[in-house]
Amino acid sequence: MINQKKQLFFLPIILLLFSIVLGAGWVHTLIVTGSSTLGAIIGYYNKIGLWGASAKAKFTASKILIVVWVALIVPLWVPDFLDITLWRQILATLLILFLATFDLINSYLWYKKEQQELLNKETING
Repeated sequence: MINQKKQLFFLPIILLLFSIVLGAGWVHTLIVTGSSTLGAIIGYYNKIGLWGASAKAKFTASKILIVVWVALIVPLWVPDFLDITLWRQILATLLILFLATFDLINSYLWYKKEQQELLNKETING
C-alpha cells in the first residue's frame, strides 16, 4: 500500500517514462509531466476529486478506469495508427498494464483497510 503523498511522486515518473517511450519531444514531455504533477498536488492538498474520496470510491473508480486503460492500449496496436517501433509498443503497453494493475491493487488494499477500520470502530462502540 502506498499512501497518497508518495503517489504524488509516482505519477510524474510514470508519465515521464511513458512520454519518452512514445517518443514525445522534451518540451511536450515536460509540459505534460509538469501540468499533471501540479494538478495532482493541488488536488491532494485541497482534497479535490479522488484525492479526497473514500477508499471505496477510489476502488470503484479503479475498476471503471480499466476501460480507460484498455482505450489507451488499443491505439498502440491498431496498424498504421501510430508510427512507433514494436519495442516501444510493447514497452508502452507494459507501462499501462503496470499502472492499471498497481492502481487496482493499491485501491483494493486501501478499501480493505478502510473496511477493517470501520468494523473495528463498530466492534468497539458496541
